Amino acid sequence: MQLHIIEIVTGIFCAVVALNLAYYFALFARFAFFKPSKPKGYHQDPVSIVIATKNDAHNLLKSLPIILEQQYNDY
Repeated sequence: MQLHIIEIVTGIFCAVVALNLAYYFALFARFAFFKPSKPKGYHQDPVSIVIATKNDAHNLLKSLPIILEQQYNDY
């Protein structure tokens, strides 16, 4: 009789844990996998790039091509 009660309590405990896990997954999966959609007519704002340099032409020659290869629409 004692073994039968332990099995029932264990079964109820497992069911409660499973229900709690399902509840929390359903509740927080919405936040974990949320991807905001871009509004229609979305455009990127123009950006200005300012490079402060003095007597540093060799580094400027290396960095300008990298900056110009960016895939930003309007800068």
